Amino acid sequence: MHLYVHVPFCARRCSYCDFAIAVRSRVPEREFVEAVAAEWHARRTHPSLAGARHVDTLYFGGGTPSRLAAADLCRILAAVPRAPGSEVTVECNPEDADAARFAAYRHAGVNRLSFGVQSTVAHVLAALGRRHGPEAVERAVELAGSAGFPTFNVDLIFGVAGETAEDWARTLDDVLSLRPAPPHVSAYALTVEPGTPLAADAGRHPTDDVQADRYEVAEARTPVGRYLRLRSPSSLGDLGLPDPALARAVLSSRLDLVWGIGPRHWAELRRRGVRTVFDRRHPGLTEALSRVSW
Repeated sequence: MHLYVHVPFCARRCSYCDFAIAVRSRVPEREFVEAVAAEWHARRTHPSLAGARHVDTLYFGGGTPSRLAAADLCRILAAVPRAPGSEVTVECNPEDADAARFAAYRHAGVNRLSFGVQSTVAHVLAALGRRHGPEAVERAVELAGSAGFPTFNVDLIFGVAGETAEDWARTLDDVLSLRPAPPHVSAYALTVEPGTPLAADAGRHPTDDVQADRYEVAEARTPVGRYLRLRSPSSLGDLGLPDPALARAVLSSRLDLVWGIGPRHWAELRRRGVRTVFDRRHPGLTEALSRVSW
């Protein structure tokens, strides 16, 4: 069984984002944790979970999971029974990285971080509406190494308005020279989603030719033999160190059971050739969150 926990809170909405998020000056941590824990306990009684005693992979996504206090995220983690050797990932913005947070994550069993870096060029980050600066990326990775995380990944976006080929090459060089070296790098082509600020500004939309050129730059600057190139529906370029753990990067195409909890999560069951997608909204959680004073 594989579990996704959606943490919707963000400090701001990025210009390209159409995800299910909640921009709040105050994160209602206690109420959110209690609501998610209640949903998890309710979901575990679903007939589809019969026999699924432990979680093999657990992923905290968002939104921005690192907007939750470490202790509150770890309370959710503690409620989930995990199989020996399970992988537990937390998405983290570089500006949220600190030694105490990462120490708490590791103590609770988190063994993988996912950093939303996107770029290491200041004006590209500003165009995306990101809050961190280039210097935060190096610090976040250093703290992850010092905390003893065995693996982590770095997410990048290419094709941003105002980003030159040189800017993209610089980002790749900066990321590939990080220490410790990222075991996994995902390079995403910027997509224009309806209803976003980006969609309303046609002058900032990437062209197919620019996207193709950026992808070729990524391939050319990736050290041959150091990274394997993977493909996934959401990423044109997944680059991973040659390691058996990379099997998890393509796991989603082979899963028997993927379950989600949290607002606007998703869940999917694949067994005996039958694919069933469950309602993303859980009435109990919706009711509990409706009582939260934002």
